[in-house]
Amino acid sequence: MQLSAVSFCGAAAKAPKPGKLRASGSDGAEMVYVPAGWFLQGSKPDEESVEWDELTQRKVYLDGFWIDKTEVTNQQYQKVGTANPRRSAAGGFARTALWSDVDK
Repeated sequence: MQLSAVSFCGAAAKAPKPGKLRASGSDGAEMVYVPAGWFLQGSKPDEESVEWDELTQRKVYLDGFWIDKTEVTNQQYQKVGTANPRRSAAGGFARTALWSDVDK
């Protein structure tokens, strides 16, 4: 699984040019801007290796956002994790929500 840091750009803000780079304020990682727009999410039933949770394909609109150019390293994850106020007393991360809970 690859994790990437994401930062959304509000609609009121003037959008940067697609592909513009910047450094993240929290860890200095290089980020790239992805412009707002529509994309196809999911898979068609006849696609090879399709999983049940990828069905059905639909058009989705996303606001523009910034995302790390590369995957988050273990070192970056630990740096942010130790500064996270949601850490539990046992030293792990507190569970806030699971992806499967989103539609409930």
